[in-house]
Amino acid sequence: MTPKELWIQALRSGEYEQGIDYLNYRGKLCCLGVACEVFIKQGGTLSRSTNENGVIEYHGLPTSMRTSLELPTAVQAWLNLNTPLGDFPEDFPGESLAALNDDGRTFEDIANVIETTPELFA
Repeated sequence: MTPKELWIQALRSGEYEQGIDYLNYRGKLCCLGVACEVFIKQGGTLSRSTNENGVIEYHGLPTSMRTSLELPTAVQAWLNLNTPLGDFPEDFPGESLAALNDDGRTFEDIANVIETTPELFA
């Protein structure tokens, strides 16, 4: 399976509890956090640490708050995703995969968007 297919499968698996605002906050993940976890399960090098607020930060970049909000470069490259937030082209309704997640779209909905929007990928 391709990384994209593995990510879609994970979003649909029911294995992950959906959260908002962060990649991973106290075990609740956004769609991009699921991508980080799949990357790690597939042998990707990415470490996790928990900050004082319970936010899990992924380290594959220089340490910064951004590692808890958007995909680390290694995961973005692995997926071949155009941007670290999954930004849509200008003519697409919505701004990014992260925004869809935070606006309450389900993992199933987001998996469908990933499957049907090749413009998200390089």
